[in-house]
Amino acid sequence: MLTAIARGLGVSPDSLFRRMGWLSVDDGVVVATSVTDAIVADDRLSQAQKSALIRTYRTMVDGS
Repeated sequence: MLTAIARGLGVSPDSLFRRMGWLSVDDGVVVATSVTDAIVADDRLSQAQKSALIRTYRTMVDGS
């Protein structure tokens, strides 16, 4: 169920689980495997900014 939620948000399940504190982060470095993972992992952005960036990115990629 949580994996489906992560994918619905456009992030890898591992990235979501690390952010929830359920998986350890190796040496404090989060390795982004996608653009959306990188956006989610960036602590400098607010949640609203992250959501806006992800929506914008998906619109550009999908060509809508």
